[in-house]
Amino acid sequence: MPLKSREGKLPPANYYAQIFGHLTQAYPAAQITPATMASLKPAWDMLWQAGRPADVVAKTTCSCDGKHITLSPAFAVTLPKGAYRGPKGAERGALFDPASMRESAPVERTRRSYERVEAEIQRAQSKVQKIESRATSSKNAEKQALLRQQIADQLQSLAARQAEAAQIGRRLADLRASLGTAAFQPQLPQKSPQAAPPKEAKPRAAKKAAAGPKAPPKADKVPAAPAATKPAPQPVPQPASAAPVDPDQAILAKIQSLLPALAAQLAGNLKKAG
Repeated sequence: MPLKSREGKLPPANYYAQIFGHLTQAYPAAQITPATMASLKPAWDMLWQAGRPADVVAKTTCSCDGKHITLSPAFAVTLPKGAYRGPKGAERGALFDPASMRESAPVERTRRSYERVEAEIQRAQSKVQKIESRATSSKNAEKQALLRQQIADQLQSLAARQAEAAQIGRRLADLRASLGTAAFQPQLPQKSPQAAPPKEAKPRAAKKAAAGPKAPPKADKVPAAPAATKPAPQPVPQPASAAPVDPDQAILAKIQSLLPALAAQLAGNLKKAG
């Protein structure tokens, strides 16, 4: 953004001379011609109006292969403040994995809303399945009608959640596009499974005392036939790993496919019960 004192003005000749001096020392083998200067001048003027000194402009806007000087690709990139954030709790001056960066606060709030709706859909789906099971096993016509009405209410709620999820998904995509972070997929925190508490081992002496004295072996006892060897369990074939997909798109696809399958299953069960 240009400074008010430089808005609508152009830099002095010494500004270009300082940039020229930096470039000639940095790239002695390059030929800096008037055409080269003219191609870079609009960017230099814009940065001067924004208050950038000549040495910073020379270091940040120019790239060279040793012979040809061109405008750096990073010059055209504009990121709003807060579009990318470091990991939570990262120490000052410490490097971190770029994949662990956080997105902007508005994006994270929208993504959490998306996850909340997904959890509501899963709970509603489980509730419909339970009611459907009760309706199928019930022989009372009045009770079946009541349960069918409950199922219809739950399906209506599912439809509303589906529409809300689609709306949040579009808003999330628009936010990422406006911030230029659509291609960035941060690592979502994984919930660590809670380990089951260890069982208290009873002392061996207490077990022997509780079992009582061991009975003497019978002399005429015929030894039992050896048990048949059970076949070793065959390994369960694992599905081939699929290519990584966008978690938001996967959630949306799952939500969209929920209602038709559930409605078809419900219609079949009610038909059998009737």
